[in-house]
Amino acid sequence: MALGETIVWAGMYYTFAALIGQWESDLHWSKSELAIGFTSCLLVSALCSPIVGNFIDKGFGRRIMVGGASAGGLLLLLMSQISHQWQFVSLWALLGIASACCFYDPCFSYLTHTRGTQAKGAITLVTLAAGFAGTVSFPTANALSELYHWRVALVFFAVVILIVAVPLFWWATGNHSANNESVHDRKGYAKDKRAILTHVMGGSIFWLLALCFGLVMLSHGSLVTHFLPMMDERGMDLKVAVLAASLLGPVQVLGRLLMMHLERWLSIVQITAMTILCLVAASVALYVDDNSRELVFVFIVFQGMGIGIFSIVRPLIIAELFGYQGFGAISGMISLFSLVAMAAAPSLAAWLWLINGYSLVISIMLMVAIGAAVVFGLIIIIRRFSVSR
Repeated sequence: MALGETIVWAGMYYTFAALIGQWESDLHWSKSELAIGFTSCLLVSALCSPIVGNFIDKGFGRRIMVGGASAGGLLLLLMSQISHQWQFVSLWALLGIASACCFYDPCFSYLTHTRGTQAKGAITLVTLAAGFAGTVSFPTANALSELYHWRVALVFFAVVILIVAVPLFWWATGNHSANNESVHDRKGYAKDKRAILTHVMGGSIFWLLALCFGLVMLSHGSLVTHFLPMMDERGMDLKVAVLAASLLGPVQVLGRLLMMHLERWLSIVQITAMTILCLVAASVALYVDDNSRELVFVFIVFQGMGIGIFSIVRPLIIAELFGYQGFGAISGMISLFSLVAMAAAPSLAAWLWLINGYSLVISIMLMVAIGAAVVFGLIIIIRRFSVSR
């Protein structure tokens, strides 16, 4: 599962950020026109996420993940042949359906669904490996594009997904199908998932958590998706910028290892707060950057560690706050807000860039990250007040 997630993230997500410069120069489309494609992908993924979560709750995890990866590989093959913008946008929109079926959210829902309270170790292992997805994608995509063409890079990722990731998902999800019912029995999963979701959504913590997650993903998506053109605007050499972007993955893994050490002394709520503060610090580093490479790498360290740990704690904090009953449906609904924010991120950043360059993008995203920290602080206050009462 961990290797499969690494491959699908490298091919179906990070290729956009890795190839946006190649597409802009070769296809002669603007950043905002290109961003429409990625935005459509994330928006469709957001809309599909609650539906996918419900299907995983019903025991269709294997079909969902294998089918999503298979479709993703085939769509990348088709994308390697595009010549018109409507084809580009349409294929990215379809990739949104595929990614909703095989990215972190369905994977974590599947692991939580089949393992219950034992899912934490599996989720950590998956994110440790998949943290290298960007490290694989950025240099590989750029190397293949320079040596051959960006179309060859897409074909490469498509083939690897189809012949490696798909069989891995099939094998990984086949080992726990017999355990689904026993986990349901032990955890007392409610039969009526809709009633559970309605109850959870009636509380303020659900909406604050959805808003917090959305702000985090808006900030991260805007900065990472536009990282290479952002560094180009600041005059950084492409090879150095690619190196910096490639380090984002290993730093995510470092953050996750740090979490495994810290969780002995800190609660999931405290670790979540720490990750959001890391993202604030990362945005501060970009904001005060005076074209020094050092601060760019400071950004990579804090952004990587923050989002790396956040990937693990996101399902864990949902389970901590709302329990395991109907987890797939609850997680899917919260993911709807996160993915909508991610969908808006590339286009919003491109629009802000048109107004006043990437300096405005960085300033706005710093405020967004601070907003996420404030909202999570409210969640902590409300939760403590509810418990004490």
